[in-house]
Amino acid sequence: MNIFSSVLFHIPHDSARIPAWCKEQFMLSKAAFKKELILMRDYKTKALFSFDKHQKRLCARVSRLGCGCGEITLLKSYYFTHHKAFYLAVKKLLAKHNKCLIIDCHSFSSFSQDYELTKDSYRPQICLGADDFHTPKALLDFAKSAFEKAGFEVAINTPFAGAITPIKFYKKDSRVSSLMIEIRRDLYMDETTGKACKDWLDVKARINSSCRQICAEFSKDYF
Repeated sequence: MNIFSSVLFHIPHDSARIPAWCKEQFMLSKAAFKKELILMRDYKTKALFSFDKHQKRLCARVSRLGCGCGEITLLKSYYFTHHKAFYLAVKKLLAKHNKCLIIDCHSFSSFSQDYELTKDSYRPQICLGADDFHTPKALLDFAKSAFEKAGFEVAINTPFAGAITPIKFYKKDSRVSSLMIEIRRDLYMDETTGKACKDWLDVKARINSSCRQICAEFSKDYF
């Protein structure tokens, strides 16, 4: 049985790519820009959440710093295009399996940043984001337990909350389930240089094992 058949791994913020014409709008030195990119990019999330040939993954093509330029051309070329692909991928899974689980893959810094809406000093190793409508409580509880059994400190909706769903399904179609998984970056990388830590492979293996368990649980008939 393919436990990933009705699951979509959504990886929106791993890319470092910024179109050349957009870079011209940043009034930063190269060193300052590199530092900002390390702070804002969900470094290595594509690698962290890629572990099986049967996985379905949707990755954004440009950095969210680029989308922050606000240019309508950029939004049309990348942001809206990505969200259309996101909607179509979920729609396809629903048509085939009558259910879909979105695992929204992110990372966050070990310290609060200026853009964050809340300045909670508590930064768990794993943050699970849930939505009241689209995140089944049984699946959320299972996911929390899976990560805790893997040795992680886990919190729900702290410091980030919610779970993404394409707008056409949002609060309308309960067949779409969604779970955000945020990994604290100091677990697997040097937050100053962006280089992987010595524990990289161990952390990745424990995350992958937890995700496999979540996918296997979702594949059961009661979801």
